[in-house]
Parts: sequence; structure tokens; C-alpha cells
Amino acid sequence: APEFFEGLPRNIINRDALLYLSWGREIAINFVDGNIGAALMGGERIYMFMPGMRYFIAAELLLFGNSNMGHLLCIALLPPVIYLLTQQMSKRISLFVVVLILSSTKLIKTIRTAADGYSDPLGLLLLGLALLLLMRQWSAFRNSFATNKPDPTIFAGFVVLGLSIFLRPNYVLVGMMIGGLWLMFYLQKNAYSFRFAECLGILIVLIMPAHNLFFGHEFVALTLASTVIDALTTPPLVYWNALQEALYLAPGPNVAVVVRKLKSLLLPGHWILFFGSLTIALIGRIPEKIRLLAAVAFVLQAPHLFYRSGGREMLAGNYFALMAVLAAIWFWWDRKKESTAGPLPQRSIA
Repeated sequence: APEFFEGLPRNIINRDALLYLSWGREIAINFVDGNIGAALMGGERIYMFMPGMRYFIAAELLLFGNSNMGHLLCIALLPPVIYLLTQQMSKRISLFVVVLILSSTKLIKTIRTAADGYSDPLGLLLLGLALLLLMRQWSAFRNSFATNKPDPTIFAGFVVLGLSIFLRPNYVLVGMMIGGLWLMFYLQKNAYSFRFAECLGILIVLIMPAHNLFFGHEFVALTLASTVIDALTTPPLVYWNALQEALYLAPGPNVAVVVRKLKSLLLPGHWILFFGSLTIALIGRIPEKIRLLAAVAFVLQAPHLFYRSGGREMLAGNYFALMAVLAAIWFWWDRKKESTAGPLPQRSIA
């Protein structure tokens, strides 16, 4: 009920969320005053991080005022999207029920994170919606029909995928992976056809470098935060130094840092989601839709070997990994029942 959620998305006391809210209000005020250029600039000449959230908050303020209904409506769409995603991987409702039960704490965390004003829940919704649109037309995505006509559903999926990256630029690796898959399938059968228009929706991510170049007169591909090496809590060099220390049987500070990182990432239970999603993505006998979700989950989790792990930043990766692992279990269980059931007995006709 609205009374239960009232005030949640504006219960903002955290630094990042306060910046989103401040920029969003500035954009809305400039838009109402007719300062379209200032509104488009979004409070920064060069984006520091998460550019899309400020525009979402501005749109919410313009459409719903300070009622918080925009954020509430978006979060309310998450369970239906999860249900439809599970239906793409298994027609049995039991998969969705188990996902819902085992992810109940994650759903509560999602609501709480949205209440704190962060962009992670909205990013989870957009990425899930993009995967749903692409899975619904998976045969066309794989170019199985070998047609020259662009598929509007796939185009919409790439648009939503681009919006998710604009909201959370750390999803760019997922965009590169899915775009690479599409390009590989495209070049196999329909090179140089009009089907290439399907993937153009993802070009919405070019808003970021275009904004930075136009307003800041500097080329920054995504955001300034994505170029700051200090954002890495465990850089690749630390892993290399830890390997050298281990090979010389002289564990030192680098080994200690790596051990702490792996413990925070893989325990308790995160190792199942981390290595489980990787394993599922590589097993060819599993349906491709499940493997796609597992690959997305792994790509979302892998950067946290170098970045901060265990926080809200891993929300989407952990959630999709849980869904992929459960979907693979359901698939194996169905296959096992089919193999043990044997052929149906033949009825004799007298």
C-alpha cells in the first residue's frame, strides 16, 4: 500500500543518494524555468558517476511531485519481471516460488536500498527487463530465422540495456558481452543486412561521451569514476604480487590482502553464486537462456575481485546468479525425471 512505502524513496541520508536528489531537483527546476541547456547538463559538465539516476529523479519530480510514487511503481514492477524471466527458463511455477522465497531477504534489501535513494534497484529492474525482451525473441536473436528484417522486440531490449548502462555505467561489461554475442550470430548468416538496426538501441550509451564532450570539452567515454584507479580496492597488481609471494613460499602483505578479498567475496555462500554462474555459463548441455543469465551474473560479479565486494553493488549479480543456479537445478531435475520415467506403457486394443 502507498501508506507502507510513503516516504521510503526520500528517506535519503547517504552521500551518493543526496547528490542524485540534488541534481534531480536542479534539473527539474531548470526545466520548469525553461533553462533546457542547464537541465540537460544535469549539474555536472563531466559526469562523475551514475548519470541516469539524476534524470530519473527529475522526471519523477515533474510527473509525481514529491509523492515518491515514481520510484514505488518501478520497484513494484520487479516481481513481475522476475516471474516472466523464470518462465523463460522453466514453465513450472515452482521455480518462481522458490526464487521468491530464497530471495526474500534480497527483495527486502532492494526495497531498503531504494529507500536510501540508490540506483541499484532501478538498475536491477532495467537489466532484468532488457534480458526478458531479448529472451522472448531468442530464436531471432540467434539469427535462427535468417531474416533481413530487424526485430522490434530485440531493438527494444537493446534500448533498455542502454538505459541500464546510462543509469549504472558498471553494467557496460554486460552490454559488451551481449552486443558481442549478437554480432557473432549476425555475422554468421546476415552480414551487411538491415538486421544490423536491431542493435542500434544500445547506442543510447553515447549520451555520456557526447555530454562530457559538449559541456566539459573533454572526451570521457563513460564517467570520471570509471577512470579513477583508486576506486579499485584490490588492483590486479596486488594479485600478481601475491602470486609471486606464494611461489617463493614467502606470504606477505599482498597475500593477506588477497585472502581477505576472497573471503569477503566468496563467504558465506557467495562462492556458490560466483563459481556456479561461471560453471553454468560454460556447460553446453544447459539451455542457452539459462546460460545467458548465468554469464550476465558472472560478468556482474567478476569486477568485484578488484572492487568493493559484498555490498549493494553486487545486488544484480547475486540476484541473477541465484536465479541461474536454481534454473539449472530445475533443468537437471526435469531431465533426471524424464530419464528415469522411461517410455509410457502401450495400451493393447482388443
